[in-house]
Amino acid sequence: MAITNKQNSQEAVKPANTGKKQEIQRDEKGRFIPGVSGNPTGPEPGYKQFDTIFEQAIKRIVKEKKLPVKDPEIDMVIKGVVEALKGNYNYFRDFMDRRYGKPTQPIDMKAEIEEKQIRELVLTTRKLLEINVLQPDNLQSGQGQIPEREGGAVSADPGAE
Repeated sequence: MAITNKQNSQEAVKPANTGKKQEIQRDEKGRFIPGVSGNPTGPEPGYKQFDTIFEQAIKRIVKEKKLPVKDPEIDMVIKGVVEALKGNYNYFRDFMDRRYGKPTQPIDMKAEIEEKQIRELVLTTRKLLEINVLQPDNLQSGQGQIPEREGGAVSADPGAE
């Protein structure tokens, strides 16, 4: 069975299911080539997609509650649309997002940071590194050397300035 990739007009053949581990092949940009899976062994045994679990849950509820529902998923959508039309914003937003996609939101990439904030960040980072990297045993034996910084040595005591 051939799969056609319309984007670059290449044709790839689905690999045969031989039960053997598939060799992972990638193109020059490091992407998987068409027809090659990034997970050749597939999901672990017993794994279920959320849609499958959701459908099973709906069927179980309808059966256990003995609800007179022919198609529970359609009834749920109808209920949601009715609620949205009543003005329930949560239902309205959910339906709009699912039907038309979430609206794009601009991201402000302008960051203003003062020199003082940068210095505080550097000092805090150094203190955290000292606490996590230097062991008290190393300091006593003279093995742990704290790097010098402009204006003097950085203290090994996180409370000292």
